[in-house]
Amino acid sequence: MSSRLRAPWASFVWVLLLFLGLTGCGIGGEKVVNSSTPIPVVNTPTVAVISPGASFTSESGYEITFTASAVDPNPGAYITSFTWNFGDGSSPVTVLTSTDPFGTAKHTFTGTAGVATSFTVTVKATDNLGLTSAVGATVAVSIPVYGLATGTIAAPQGILQVAPAESYIFRASYDAASLLSGVTAKSYVWDFGDGTLPLPEVLVAAAADGAISHTFARAGTYAVKVAVKDSLGNTGAASDPSSVMVNAAYVNQTPVITVTEPATVVSSAYTSKEVTLAFSLQDGNGDAVTYTIAWGDGQTESKSITSTLAGAGVSLKHVYADSFTATSASANITIDATDNRGTTGQAVQRTRTINVSYNQL
Repeated sequence: MSSRLRAPWASFVWVLLLFLGLTGCGIGGEKVVNSSTPIPVVNTPTVAVISPGASFTSESGYEITFTASAVDPNPGAYITSFTWNFGDGSSPVTVLTSTDPFGTAKHTFTGTAGVATSFTVTVKATDNLGLTSAVGATVAVSIPVYGLATGTIAAPQGILQVAPAESYIFRASYDAASLLSGVTAKSYVWDFGDGTLPLPEVLVAAAADGAISHTFARAGTYAVKVAVKDSLGNTGAASDPSSVMVNAAYVNQTPVITVTEPATVVSSAYTSKEVTLAFSLQDGNGDAVTYTIAWGDGQTESKSITSTLAGAGVSLKHVYADSFTATSASANITIDATDNRGTTGQAVQRTRTINVSYNQL
């Protein structure tokens, strides 16, 4: 027997330590994890874009619809929302799957005129465990280069002279080919150079040529310009200026209509056969002149003509329908014209009479 006696409690401590080592429990019942024990890995949802795909080319100002899907690897877990970040500085959009299982989001991108623009759209999914996709799915959205419409002053052409307080009807045009497909011209914005504010705006829907009447109150020389605003709200560069000279001594000259065909005041024709009406318009001020023809059968037509200083020729064709007369009838044609100065520029009306007979052939 050993000369040193074992303490009575030593055997108990030894047995307790052996038990804790075999069961893997710590003091107080806490689980002791061995360094070789695998730790469960929590997987985040995997998300994919359904539409419009990995890349998409759009036009500026057009709304794009995005949808997504996701897979959750955690047993029993499910997707509760999709969050979209459109990459253009706008606020992220979260869509609950309880409302839309595909997380549908709509967004409009605005490009920069004359510059190709691109945006990276990212979507992530979140599940009921609060786990969010570690890596989101992306869509590359490209906005191609597009241009802005430039306005052109159609009337007047060259230097315009008016008297103070005399009204003049300005007209314009634009190159539709300069606009991106699907974009339209919305309005003309006029700057008369005389301090008129706000700048007058004429809707294209109301007047395709942007016609607007303006009066200059004081004598002087003014530079008139026009710009075109498109359906996206972008305004193009202003046109080259048109010079307007306001002179108190200026006197407007009314346009003159000279009919060349039919050569006689009264002529004959048949139904279903073409007749020709030809005339010239001359304006001593070179103003644009608008003519209106009434054919005597209820049909009318009108058009604005420029470059009238030396005279502008007009030739028109017309057919009187068989229903106009069963035998014969007179068609009294009237030709009216006015320049861009309103009532002060009304031409003397010209007329022609055509005796129309029913065509039996």
